[in-house]
Amino acid sequence: MTHTPEWHRDAKLGIFIHWGIFTVPAYAPRGASINETIRDHPADGWSRLPYTEWYPNSIRFPQSPAAAHHRATWGDRPYESFRADFDAASEAFDADAWAALFEEAGAKYAVLVTKHHDGYCLWPTTTPNPHRPGWHSKRDFVGELAGAVRSRGLTFGTYYSGGLDWTFRHHPIGTFGDLLACVPYEDDYRAYALAQYRELIERYDTALLWNDIAYPDEGDREVLFADFRKAKPDGTINDRWLANGALFAGMRDPKGRAGMDAAIAARWASGAMTEAMPDSGLGDYRTPEYSDELEFGARDWESCRGMDTSFGFNAQARPEDYLKPDELIRSFVDIVAHGGNLLLNMGPRADGSVPEPQQKLLRALGGWLKINGAAIYGTRRVADPKGIASDGTPYRITASKDALHVLFMERPTATTLTLPSVRGATSAMRPDGGGVTLTAGDAVTLSLDTPFGDGPVYTVTLPGAGMVSG
Repeated sequence: MTHTPEWHRDAKLGIFIHWGIFTVPAYAPRGASINETIRDHPADGWSRLPYTEWYPNSIRFPQSPAAAHHRATWGDRPYESFRADFDAASEAFDADAWAALFEEAGAKYAVLVTKHHDGYCLWPTTTPNPHRPGWHSKRDFVGELAGAVRSRGLTFGTYYSGGLDWTFRHHPIGTFGDLLACVPYEDDYRAYALAQYRELIERYDTALLWNDIAYPDEGDREVLFADFRKAKPDGTINDRWLANGALFAGMRDPKGRAGMDAAIAARWASGAMTEAMPDSGLGDYRTPEYSDELEFGARDWESCRGMDTSFGFNAQARPEDYLKPDELIRSFVDIVAHGGNLLLNMGPRADGSVPEPQQKLLRALGGWLKINGAAIYGTRRVADPKGIASDGTPYRITASKDALHVLFMERPTATTLTLPSVRGATSAMRPDGGGVTLTAGDAVTLSLDTPFGDGPVYTVTLPGAGMVSG
């Protein structure tokens, strides 16, 4: 089993960026998450996704919420016509402003969606699209952001939709079987995807290959992996690289799709399936999406999600659709304590401006990390990362080289707290500047000289602690 490089394990927080033509119509239905939508609508859930970046697919289903919105707002205007609007609006793009916000959020890496399923490339690719010539930006958004991110000390990575490109094949996707049937594995797409990946590696020196859905050919994938690892020994590769031409071909048979969809629906109904994109076992790390799962065995992992229910900007989103700062920070701490990273998505408008609710969340996370970052960056999971203090307050534990860090997930109700799972500490300190006294014994006891202030998660660092039960 492969693992991510140490820089990725140390980083903990990355920023995902979904930005493209789909930000012009900027519509997806509000409410349910992707996994709830697919589970509750087995016949056509993929046409109802809460993702604005799936708009070109959703409007191909006449009864979908997106199709109704499109008819009411745009009539019969084709999705491709929004390209001119995006090209005009995106002239206001400011890579430095984005990078400054990522730095303020405390992120250590950024992953830009360079080509989503609509096939539109955010760089002036030299690989011709045989089905839609010129389907790319004239401005080099990938290059500009790579330079801005690196200038602030962050690592730059790239997302590429290897498994779907609707300029090559767009069988309308309503089910998981439809999704697999839509993967283009013909020679023209094989050559196109491989050449574009090589552009991202050679031109932009990307340190992270974040592929989505699948990949057209197993042999090409292995060649690409070898080339990338040679060019970037400290680079890393995610898990979404399933390449199975026989499976993709089989799903183009209606009977094959029906069998797959029945099996998938049964797994959702039984609880055996909990998210839309299961682990392929490939690459260096697992990428659960909008998932509450925290246990992945020995597999490195990175949870990805948006700040509301969409990755791309949704003009329909209301304040209550966004995470609250406390929810985001607690979720982030839980992910890190269980050994994962968070790839938190930012969805800018077409002109590159970042909606205020997203800015607020990023700055809140960054403000918390400025105080508590030692308990996050560079830490590793302990055997048992969860505990409950003597007053009933739940806590998480992370480990750095010379200390354990106890992160209280609620404000303690007592000023004297025994931590039953912690051993071996010799002293204690609070990064918020408050006083704390430690009493060592069979379990560590902390006495808080002053109560914790306002905040979602409260940290105590225990230098010298090296033993955790479990």
